[in-house]
Amino acid sequence: MEINLLFFFTVVPAIILYGIAKSGLGGSMTLISVPLMTIVMPLNQALGIILPILIFSDFIAVYKYRKEFDLGTLKLMVPFAAIGIIIGSLTFSYFSEDLLKFIIGVMGFLFAGHYFFFKKDKEKKSEKNFLKGGICSVVAGFTSFCVHAGGTPTSLYLLPLRMKKEIYVGTRIFFFTFVNLIKLPLYINLSMTNLESFKHSAILFPVALLGILIGYKLLKIIEEKLFYNFIYHTDKQEKGFALMGFLNGGLANETQGFRKEKVLQQLEKFFGNQVQQEFISYEEKVWNREP
Repeated sequence: MEINLLFFFTVVPAIILYGIAKSGLGGSMTLISVPLMTIVMPLNQALGIILPILIFSDFIAVYKYRKEFDLGTLKLMVPFAAIGIIIGSLTFSYFSEDLLKFIIGVMGFLFAGHYFFFKKDKEKKSEKNFLKGGICSVVAGFTSFCVHAGGTPTSLYLLPLRMKKEIYVGTRIFFFTFVNLIKLPLYINLSMTNLESFKHSAILFPVALLGILIGYKLLKIIEEKLFYNFIYHTDKQEKGFALMGFLNGGLANETQGFRKEKVLQQLEKFFGNQVQQEFISYEEKVWNREP
């Protein structure tokens, strides 16, 4: 792991985002973390380094929220997540890096689409649902194993329940503590986490700790309604929504206008003709053109 300027612009922000997420704030922000780290290292190495950091962070967060969680929700979600993790471990070797990045993009679209199009009354509390909870948990376990991106399917189930802010955060933290501990022996078995990667994890853990502290400070000052808006990537008035995704690397040689048009065409398939008429802006970053 070479430490240079690019390292500080990619790996450090990625780890800080994971730390903030471990405080329970804006877990889907970490969708960008793995792609950031793969700029300077292979995907398997990035995943192996991140996992021990997540577990260390989990232990800190669990202690803070040890009395604030929903046990019934955990009893539903953890066993199904374990199923997803096992599926991920058995199929991981068949996935290419581009496909795994595509999975991250799909998670982002599903998360924003669920909030914007399927929750008409976004402040109304949903009831617990065994089927939805089971499906979301299996997907969370699978995507968490493959790309550490289980936060989105977890949020799809937990956020509509409109738990008290502290209970939501605590439940989420305990859930991912179990998930990451289940993943650890499987990562070791696949040689993704080893002594060398553990050393790198130890070096980077203070960065994650900084993210945790930032998240805790923000949680204390954010109102509950704004807390849910922030996780769902909306403005305070719930009138502005954002989607984030990743494009196939082959499009890097095309013009920005061409890529923009392709993205809008894909969004139209999901959201209809209103996409062309109502979208505000298109922003992009071509990673392989960065210095």
